[in-house]
Amino acid sequence: MGRKLLFLARAVVYLLAFLLPPVLVSVVGMKAVESVRYEGPPDAAKVQAGDLPASPRHDPDKPTAVVLLSNQGSVVTDVLAPYEVLSESGAFNVYAAAPEREVAPLSGGLDVLPQLSLAELDRRLGGEDPDVIVVPQMADVGTPEHRPVAAWLREHARGSGTVVSVCNGARVLADAGLLDGRRATAHWANIAEWERRYPETEWVRGLRYVEDGNVLSSAGVTSGISATLHVIRGYVGEGAATALAQKIGYPDQRVGDEPRIPADRLTASDRALYVLWVAYGWGKPRIGVVLTEGTSEIELASVLDVYPGPVLTANTTTLTLEGPGSLVRSEHGLYFVPRSDFGSAPPLDRVLVPGRAAPSATDPGVRAWAQENGLEPEYVHADAAASFPFVATLRDLAEHENVPVARLMARLLEYPTGHLGLAGDGWPFAHLLRPLAVGLLGLSLAVLADRLLGPATKRLRRSPKGKSA
Repeated sequence: MGRKLLFLARAVVYLLAFLLPPVLVSVVGMKAVESVRYEGPPDAAKVQAGDLPASPRHDPDKPTAVVLLSNQGSVVTDVLAPYEVLSESGAFNVYAAAPEREVAPLSGGLDVLPQLSLAELDRRLGGEDPDVIVVPQMADVGTPEHRPVAAWLREHARGSGTVVSVCNGARVLADAGLLDGRRATAHWANIAEWERRYPETEWVRGLRYVEDGNVLSSAGVTSGISATLHVIRGYVGEGAATALAQKIGYPDQRVGDEPRIPADRLTASDRALYVLWVAYGWGKPRIGVVLTEGTSEIELASVLDVYPGPVLTANTTTLTLEGPGSLVRSEHGLYFVPRSDFGSAPPLDRVLVPGRAAPSATDPGVRAWAQENGLEPEYVHADAAASFPFVATLRDLAEHENVPVARLMARLLEYPTGHLGLAGDGWPFAHLLRPLAVGLLGLSLAVLADRLLGPATKRLRRSPKGKSA
């Protein structure tokens, strides 16, 4: 009986030695990667107060739309897509504002300079509430660092014409108490969590956006484009909003009342793929993203929310030909601070140049520098100028990684996939060898420890008997 118990105990120890290391690597790896999702810019990317560009001019005859930023970090597409759509409409004063007018990180490693601080915005509006407030997913919700955003929202949200939450920006509103007693939606992968945390809100699945009073909450990431178009319709009319939707090119161009979409859920295969890429995605490609003047905000977002994006498919850094601390202006007047110039760029595997401009229209220095470093610049949107920018980058991801990862990325971005025509490798079964190797290493160490310590343990157990004899 004793030998059977000893055998069973040893089997349990061996099983735990095989299973626990892969689980621990998964947990630690995912936490480590999440901790750098909104990692701030290096000191070299700081902009001195005297170097700040002038804020956009204010037209008192236009309504004002504000895209909120957190100085701790916001999701890149949640910010840039509504900003471009509102700006492209021509119907608004559009401002990107943060608690402080300091460089604010966006996911993917893109650093943006707010056009106004919240105090400057309040002074510009003379104490009036903005007509439209766009709230993206933000970092550090509920922490002391987030309090300025929450306090500003409590002061201005109820008097605003429309408050639009994008993706898990709904959590920002819920944390501020602005969704109590309302219907709302958010990213499909997080709604169950928000139901537990914020039970005073009626969370809705399967809708592109949900309107309740002056709050319009949209589903995952790119759904914010549809929600923004719906808001614009109320200012410019149905015809102009429909024309703008066609110009923007987002596949779901419905701008009516609460369009239905599939109520998605994570499958076991999704979870396995996500963990493999986030925690076991060793050797991710290092991608330099070249920032050039006049690139559209959605074009930039389509690169930096796919590489690295929510599945963390790459390590990215933004580049410029100019010196450290230089500013690069987007199509609609946002300024970005690249993290490296070509002289200080880290070793890279790929160089992507966002934007529909033909390669000949970009600075020839990009190609010269890339070739000096054994690289070829990839003009990711140049061959797909007529399609929505995310089409090109999702196809690129499928080609360079695999189709399942690209499809999961599209779903996490709430981007319609039916028209994508993805081509690439299938499910990456070879990646399963990585957690298997970690488990076998743990098992090997347990067996080795057992063999080394086993005889000593037996001698210790026998020694009292020897002494009594």
